[in-house]
Amino acid sequence: MTLDGAAPAFFNATTPYKGLEENEIRLLSILPGVEDDPLLCSLDHYNLQQDLTTHTAISYPWGPPEDPHHRCFIDGFEFTIRDNAFSILTRLRKSDEFVKVWIDCLCINQRDKLEKSAQIRLMHSIYKQAARTIIWLGKTDDLSDEAVDYIKSLDVDGISREFSKGWEDRWRLADKSFVLDILEGHSEKVKLFNSMARLFFAVYWSRVWIRQEAAVGGNLHVLWGRHELSWRHVAVIAWIFRPRSTFEWPEECWQGPSIQHAETAIETILSIDCYRYGRLPPAVRGSTDSAATPLFGQLVYSRSGMTTKAHDKIYALSSMSSDIYSWEQARTTFLKPDYSRSWQEVYVEAARFFFSKSHIAYQVLENAGMVYQGASSDLPSWCPDWRYPISTQIIASLEWSAGGNRGKVQTKITALNKKQRSQLLSHNGYASIMPLCRQLPRDRCKIAETEPYLQLEPKATLPSSLTCADPWCKDKISKAEHAYLQSASRAALVLEIQSCMQDKITYVGRRSGWDKESELAQYRQDILAIDASNLNFLEEQSTNRIDALYITDEPLRDAYNWTIIQSQDAASNVATQALVSTADSWRSWLANDDIDHISTRPPYHKAIESSFAFRDWCFAYTEAGYMCLVPPLTQVHDKVCIFNGYALPFVIRPTVQDWHILLGQCYVHGMMVGKTSELIDEFLIKVDEKSGKTTVKRPQGDVRANGLKMEAGRYVDILETLGTRWIKLI
Repeated sequence: MTLDGAAPAFFNATTPYKGLEENEIRLLSILPGVEDDPLLCSLDHYNLQQDLTTHTAISYPWGPPEDPHHRCFIDGFEFTIRDNAFSILTRLRKSDEFVKVWIDCLCINQRDKLEKSAQIRLMHSIYKQAARTIIWLGKTDDLSDEAVDYIKSLDVDGISREFSKGWEDRWRLADKSFVLDILEGHSEKVKLFNSMARLFFAVYWSRVWIRQEAAVGGNLHVLWGRHELSWRHVAVIAWIFRPRSTFEWPEECWQGPSIQHAETAIETILSIDCYRYGRLPPAVRGSTDSAATPLFGQLVYSRSGMTTKAHDKIYALSSMSSDIYSWEQARTTFLKPDYSRSWQEVYVEAARFFFSKSHIAYQVLENAGMVYQGASSDLPSWCPDWRYPISTQIIASLEWSAGGNRGKVQTKITALNKKQRSQLLSHNGYASIMPLCRQLPRDRCKIAETEPYLQLEPKATLPSSLTCADPWCKDKISKAEHAYLQSASRAALVLEIQSCMQDKITYVGRRSGWDKESELAQYRQDILAIDASNLNFLEEQSTNRIDALYITDEPLRDAYNWTIIQSQDAASNVATQALVSTADSWRSWLANDDIDHISTRPPYHKAIESSFAFRDWCFAYTEAGYMCLVPPLTQVHDKVCIFNGYALPFVIRPTVQDWHILLGQCYVHGMMVGKTSELIDEFLIKVDEKSGKTTVKRPQGDVRANGLKMEAGRYVDILETLGTRWIKLI
């Protein structure tokens, strides 16, 4: 069959799409054909609750708009589709029979937003009820061909048995299979390592939607170019590529793009595999309320995923959690796809829900803060901005519990009234929700069918996606756009949260330009200069203090050496005194030795690399004498704060009134293991709600049953910073 560049005779100008009933979907039938034949298809309706289907569900990346476009014909109607869709449809086409598939770009009328929202709610069932699900990773080359041959030669069943040991053990297995051990002695070790790693750089793994498609899809298979792999093959490769501790491969082996991309793909594959086989995280299995954690965990894991609309970071994962979430999904609106609402409101509603779950609440702020949002996020600083991946986080030690028991998280979420909105807008500094606080005047916000446009106040600012390029309609918006802005304004909420410690920052060290380990030689002098400046500052503090000791009874210099490595070694274990005592030797090595060879770097420097000091965190000192590692956004007069129930402290910034902006997590030396709660109870520390004044009601300390007073040592110097109070975050 040929078209000779023209449409077939049965082509007509009407759409092939007919309205869908509830629980109804379209399936695409690929007509028989070979190689260069035009791609001819037809559409039929099926009811997911009534009709038995034998369809193949396709999971694939759309690809960029500039991709080559190809023609296909559906019931005589001509479509243009991108390269990936065309490649997989022609790959699945048979020469002698129809092939029935579900593929989103053609089975959903992409121009109908209401239909799109309704169909997205059915995607969980579409994939789960599929006779098979095909993952399309894209085309391959000779290197990928060699990788597939080697993958198929592995002992897949034997390696797969390691999965049965459970989620908790998987991340701590000292004897787990590891790719570099498996390849040891192979004549093509480096070549095979890198050719197999190419699987992780398929664009497919970066898409958010693939998580639910692969997690629930029936009879899952993976097509990579001309090769077909079982899902078990892919999961095994991800498993053996995951190092036993931190993601760190020898430089001489790694020849591909950023390891971070591979890490993201590996964790995506393993989390999908855990969902498929019911291996849920400990927080779910050990919880009395397992209805909430799955979605939150998936949101955290998929922050680096790509999506066209910000809403989809929530919508693409809600169905994946529906088996556990079913009762909650029925009554929470943020899980129901609705693109007429703003993504800001969807994100805030999700955050409100997570704060309402005691076993999740302690994790929410760990994923929030301006350090992970940017200055124009248009979200409350306390709400995670799922659009952006988290760069570097402080890796919390299992022993850390700065805010005490995680069940202590206490929050209240309130709206801003008109006066408060005005006060915030008059503030000279920036706050992430300021753009959301501009309300349209009521007398000019009445919408009627005869009034398609509204004139905004000069002050009002539209999101860039809603700005009209036509100068005639500048600052005018449609009814739908006005509703969107109203939805966004509902995201301007205040989180009130209980804290148990806060203190003002009086010194913040500089951040270096050092970004990659390979750039160490270039920035060695800069690192040494920042380190020397921090130590000089501490020397000045010691001249003003007779004892010159930190609250932990350590000399200030020693406490500083513990602080810049967050009291952890390169493997995130609690650092030893022997390691920290080599800090000055590290300074000498950094100043004088050949530092280009990673293998010769001293353990203390490896701990510096692990803590990301001088790169993503800056040294800071507070009014009461706390030593901290803080985000680079931090300024003098910001505050370190410990919230009840959180393992890590945070940095907050005072703004207008008594509101604060959440900047991000930090490390406070000597306060990481429940010391705050212990001291508050020991000395009966209270904060007056009206005056904000702190009172130490039992200055002599608690008298226990044995008649001995508990020794607080130099912690008595910071008692005035403690006490339970409410903090308002905007």
